[in-house]
Amino acid sequence: MAGRSLLLALLLVHLLPGQDFTLIGTDGVKVEGKLGAWKDGEVQIGGATVAADKVLFFHGPAPRVNRVAGMIVHLVDGDVVAGTVAGGDEDGEAVMVTSKAVGNLRLLLDSVALVRVKQKDGFQAPERFALASGEAGREALYRWTPIGLDVITGILDRISQQGVHFEWRKENKAELFEWHRIAGLRLPVDPADKKTLSTGLVVLTAGGCRISGRPLGILDGRLRLEPRSLGKVGVLLDQIVAGHVLAANRVWLSSLKPTKVVERRFLPEPTFFPFRRDECCLGEFPRVRDRSWTVGLGCHSLSRLSFAVPEGARRFMTWIGADASAVETGRAGSMDFAVVLDGKVVASKKKVKGGSEAMPLPAVNVKPGQMLQVELGYGEWFDMLDRGNWLAPVFLK
Repeated sequence: MAGRSLLLALLLVHLLPGQDFTLIGTDGVKVEGKLGAWKDGEVQIGGATVAADKVLFFHGPAPRVNRVAGMIVHLVDGDVVAGTVAGGDEDGEAVMVTSKAVGNLRLLLDSVALVRVKQKDGFQAPERFALASGEAGREALYRWTPIGLDVITGILDRISQQGVHFEWRKENKAELFEWHRIAGLRLPVDPADKKTLSTGLVVLTAGGCRISGRPLGILDGRLRLEPRSLGKVGVLLDQIVAGHVLAANRVWLSSLKPTKVVERRFLPEPTFFPFRRDECCLGEFPRVRDRSWTVGLGCHSLSRLSFAVPEGARRFMTWIGADASAVETGRAGSMDFAVVLDGKVVASKKKVKGGSEAMPLPAVNVKPGQMLQVELGYGEWFDMLDRGNWLAPVFLK
């Protein structure tokens, strides 16, 4: 029945205006149309109704992430809010952030893991805010000094529109660090607070917000979501770049831990760019040509990641593409993609270059207990600018 609905939507797309969204189903079928509703396990698009668990991922009206915000807030549950600081409260319990896509949000500091602040050279990578093992449970402020980035540990008093009020001297008095003086703020995270969402949506906005939650419908031009730590929010439809669906009938590859990782450059040296989950190898959202994605693996050649096929899995699907960041450096890389099952290549594409559209590889039938590898190999120019993305790689049950 769901397959008939997908086919009906595909036929109606040519009859209806406003083709704002593109949905890809678990059978690989593309459906385009105006998004009318997303609630109670059903999606209305292009005048037809599609079962939500038959939708794999989607792209919205906004093509890519184009961050202009001054702050990126990483929440404990994995969501990301990008915007400008509107203030905080006197008790030091929350910070107010304004985003074009979602409006004003009150973020409880207990739900915040990391705050990154934009300066003249942009945002520092999350890896720059790592703490030594003995200080991992402490609050840390990263400030700019004449010789570079310096970290101080202490106690966060509160966050205001002016900056961060932070106690770090012996006199136990909070000092104001204005926003232009700092690169970021890291708060301790209790592993018990990291809650995983098993069903729902993950949505990416043009301003760089990545929000996951249970869909509540569409109202006044906004997709209503109920995230784990934000309360109910409304995401402007015209600000949605991409998203993917969390459901019981799939396991996203980026949610699994590889059983083996092989990464190296063309010369016998360690890689400069280890693989990343749901990011390109440079730490940004994956982007192929001018289209951003929400889920996948970002790698650099040579990369060979091995995964045990999970229980219940019957099929493996993935899209591939060269990350657009390589093209923007002035020259695109060239790389070979291959899916290997129990030592045998079962799907591949050679000489994939930057600037080309994302493309699907043939779906692969799998059985639990088999070993599946995704391999990014050298193309025409050794490992130069070989920034490859495995896009929406997924085991389907």
